[in-house]
Amino acid sequence: MNMSKSHDPETIMNEHFYSFSEVCERQSLKEDFIIHCVEFGIIEVRGGGRKQDWMFSFSEIPRLEKAYRLHADLGIDYSGLALVLELLDEINDLRVINDILNKRLERWEEEKE
Repeated sequence: MNMSKSHDPETIMNEHFYSFSEVCERQSLKEDFIIHCVEFGIIEVRGGGRKQDWMFSFSEIPRLEKAYRLHADLGIDYSGLALVLELLDEINDLRVINDILNKRLERWEEEKE
């Protein structure tokens, strides 16, 4: 359950994409790191099977940056990165749900009084 990623057609149509070389250049990341992130499902790409055809959504860039920091600073391997980022996504989703439920509870308590 990843509420932060939206795959509806309108969002996809309005989204900006970067090529593989643009991501490497803009983010100052080595090709191998990005390739491993794609292979381990850490980030999603659109396009063909060759890296030259890959297109990266603008919304994937912060996730890629976070993966790099975890890898470089903490030495987490690629399978560990996938797990850590998935757990962080779940925590974020649960926080959003918790906030919604707390607001509903507050409204319910106000109506009850």
